[in-house]
Amino acid sequence: MNLSVQEGLATANFSQEIMTDFNGGSLLESYLVQAIVNTLTEFNHIQRVQILVEGQAVESIGGHILITHPLAREN
Repeated sequence: MNLSVQEGLATANFSQEIMTDFNGGSLLESYLVQAIVNTLTEFNHIQRVQILVEGQAVESIGGHILITHPLAREN
């Protein structure tokens, strides 16, 4: 994973394996996305997270949770 932060937006760029090796359903995918976003937004200077795969925005990791736009922490 590569990570860059600019103006409160963290861009987390994962390799293709995050999708090809994912074998969970919607609940597991939701937990995965939440874990990524909540971990990165623990840092005060990060308010949103954009998840990319191989440098490209993708619709979802496993076909259930939309990640095409930057995500914020859900409380």
